[in-house]
Amino acid sequence: MPTLSPDGRRIAFMSARTGTPEIWVSDRDGSKAVQLTSFGGPYVALPAWSPDGRFIAFVSAAAGQSEIYLVRPEGGEPIRITNHPASDTWPDWSHDGRRLYFTSDRGGGLQVWAAPIDADGRSGEAVQATGHGGGFPRESPDGQFLYYAKGLESPSLWRSPVGQHQEERVLESLGRPTNYSVTRDGVFFTPRAASPTDSTLAFLRFSTGRIETVASFSKPAYFGLDATADGRDLVVTLLDQANADLMLVENFR
Repeated sequence: MPTLSPDGRRIAFMSARTGTPEIWVSDRDGSKAVQLTSFGGPYVALPAWSPDGRFIAFVSAAAGQSEIYLVRPEGGEPIRITNHPASDTWPDWSHDGRRLYFTSDRGGGLQVWAAPIDADGRSGEAVQATGHGGGFPRESPDGQFLYYAKGLESPSLWRSPVGQHQEERVLESLGRPTNYSVTRDGVFFTPRAASPTDSTLAFLRFSTGRIETVASFSKPAYFGLDATADGRDLVVTLLDQANADLMLVENFR
């Protein structure tokens, strides 16, 4: 679940390398990795770097349900942004860093919501940003459109003008609803794979409306894809291996 710093020089990501899921940052080559959070057990994931580089938003279940938090890249005490009985997850920033989008079922179904964020990381009241369902939001670099995915098993990509609910479908199919990133010239995404053992990286170019294959991998794409606004730097997660254990519970009731 990686996210690039605005200059493309650092990566924030989730790792359980110390035994529990936490947010980490490193240089773009993976060196100088530093742990930012220390929740010590609850689910922690989905980092999103702010456009000005001052904050990293993320999700934690430390409060009993998924809530949005902020932490500075240099570390410090996390700031809780949402406080609602519903599940708030998958944060991402507006192009100017003044709003934080997230997915929530607080209205009864999955919708994208947006909360204002000030320079000190304080949030205001969240408002619903989509009207016909959706999640996994990303705003276009020019601030004109809000992009979001619909569906988990067979996801598609949609967009609406920011502040409006007139939506249009952008891509009929995504490999995962989490795996797309909007740049100035188009959308990087991982299409639905023809084989469970490989994957591709594709690009929908706005100027032509055509889909171009950027790269092919001999490993399946996993959760997370992020690109800088100019499209010059991109990070994607590939699944190297998957492990499972068989457990026996005696006297189960």
